[in-house]
Amino acid sequence: MHYLHPFTVNQVDNLRYQAMNIVAVRLGRAEPPLRKEVAEYMLDVDSHMWSMRRRSKANFFLIISLLSGLFSVSRWFSDVPPKTPTYMDTKLSWAEAVNPDELDEEINTFPTLKPHDIVQLRYDRLRSVAGRIQTVVGIIENKTSFRYPIT
Repeated sequence: MHYLHPFTVNQVDNLRYQAMNIVAVRLGRAEPPLRKEVAEYMLDVDSHMWSMRRRSKANFFLIISLLSGLFSVSRWFSDVPPKTPTYMDTKLSWAEAVNPDELDEEINTFPTLKPHDIVQLRYDRLRSVAGRIQTVVGIIENKTSFRYPIT
């Protein structure tokens, strides 16, 4: 029924006040008896009536919690463009010693528009690097593997 005909604010306050009176009367008959003011304080009947200081403090923290997401996103965006890339060591990656042919190879399209002899030169260079890698892996494997004699 409360979905079709919802209570007004005054009706909710009236119901809250009546419930507080019922509890206050029962607590007044208890041993030791409690006064009505104590029951009102314990039940926090006037919880919707905040002081101006409490209300302004609550609104301030509500606005701060709302804007904290925007502040963190703006802080993140300010950190996105790295001024000095700390994760990249140009000496370690040999980025300083790259030649123009290697740069041209990096930005080459697929399928390539380069002449056949340049493509063959790049392929041979790749094969020689792969061969050196296989040699090093084979040396490491021989040094670390345990060979058992066949009996």
